[in-house]
Parts: sequence; structure tokens; C-alpha cells
Amino acid sequence: MHSLPKTIQSGALALDLGVQTKEIFDLLSLMLKFIFSVIVFSILWFVIYALILAILAALGIWDPSGRIGPIPGISGIASIFLSYRVLKRIHKIPSVHRFFSEKSFGKRD
Repeated sequence: MHSLPKTIQSGALALDLGVQTKEIFDLLSLMLKFIFSVIVFSILWFVIYALILAILAALGIWDPSGRIGPIPGISGIASIFLSYRVLKRIHKIPSVHRFFSEKSFGKRD
């Protein structure tokens, strides 16, 4: 009788646990890092953007009730750059770097 792989015999839609396990962990690690980066970048961008506009409004440089002008656009571009720089530094923190390294997902060959 023809022998089917164990995963097909059990009816599970899992991959063979040989070589593909490392690839699955790498993919999951990459997806987790991407989701973390998108969420943290969005939060950082909003906070930095609001902070810049609040400071400019408090100093009287920008009047939110008057003509808007280029100040919000320039502040948005500056906050995108600053958020990117802060996120790069966050990824260099040892605990964050260790979390996304391959050692955090178990021993791999």
C-alpha cells in the first residue's frame, strides 16, 4: 500500500515538519516585525505631528483658525522623517532586537 506523508494522513493542512519549519519561523518573524513596525510608526507619526503643530500654535507661528498655509505639510514631512529615525533606534534596543532575532523563536538548524 502507498504510504502518504503523516500530515496528509491526519487530514491536517500543515506542512511537513522538516525543512519548512525554519522557513515558517522566518516568515512569522518577518510578519511580526512588519506589523510591529507599522503600528509603532503610525503612533509615533501621530504623536510627533500633533506635538509639532501644538508647539507651533502655542508659539504663534501657526494659526489653526486662520489660513492654513504650508506649515501642516512641512510638519507632516518632518514627522515622517523623525518617526522613521526613532523607529530605527527602537529596533536597535537589545531587548527588541533579541525579540525579533531567530533565537527567540526556538532553536533552528
